[in-house]
Amino acid sequence: MERSFPGLKSNLHNPEFVHKICSLKWPDYARTNKERRIQSWLALETLKRENRVKSIGVSNFKIKHLVDVLDVGSIVPIVNQIEWHPGFHDDYLRQFCAKHGIASFAHSSLCRGKQVHDKTLKKIGSKYDVGLSEVSLGWAMQQGVSQ
Repeated sequence: MERSFPGLKSNLHNPEFVHKICSLKWPDYARTNKERRIQSWLALETLKRENRVKSIGVSNFKIKHLVDVLDVGSIVPIVNQIEWHPGFHDDYLRQFCAKHGIASFAHSSLCRGKQVHDKTLKKIGSKYDVGLSEVSLGWAMQQGVSQ
């Protein structure tokens, strides 16, 4: 924490995330990635127990990554920040998160700008007299995914 936030006057940060660790460069990368994910998660749990962070979560974790964390950890991630928009979503992942009390929080909700080419979104926007961004964000909220 000291290296990540030098000069920061507060001792309490919120939230802290472990992003999906993935590299094909390491020998035996599947095992190494899993070990690094678990080590990173356990380090965040230590910070949480020491009251140095208010909450801890993950980002871009798939179900298998969440299972790794849930199997070894003692704290359930408060959130999984995932890509979620009409053009890309994983309903099974959202359901898994909900079942385990992990909130789903969207990133790239505006389809990385690609919604401007989506005829269905344009049609829905015209029908309700709203913009494409409102259609995409509203859709995510209806799915139970926070923005």
